[in-house]
Amino acid sequence: TPLARLSQINKESYAQRHGYDVFIYEKAPMFEDALAGMLGEPAAHRPAAWSKVDAVLSVLSRGTHEWVMWMDCDSFFMDPDVRLEDIVARAEEQQCGAQGSEAHDDLAALRQLVEAWARGAPQ
Repeated sequence: TPLARLSQINKESYAQRHGYDVFIYEKAPMFEDALAGMLGEPAAHRPAAWSKVDAVLSVLSRGTHEWVMWMDCDSFFMDPDVRLEDIVARAEEQQCGAQGSEAHDDLAALRQLVEAWARGAPQ
């Protein structure tokens, strides 16, 4: 659709401006890893919205990015001068200021979860 194409141009321009990588999926990816066999039903039976999770996992599993951001095909960057790092830093300041060490504990727990996932299923 024209909207999706305009959104793609917007994302690619923003990424180039700030040195980010862009991954555009025109077909929903189906991510399979060592834990996929633990699913009770085939991944194809999941709702289509789960393809967003598969797309993020596909990029993270490459091991070349510390973090990934998902955007729908009808979303746009409205202020090309604001970097994602600036938004994340502001959110961290607000979260840490309001929650103290709990926010750091949550972040550490999330990092441990991601590292465990990256290692795969126990042998």
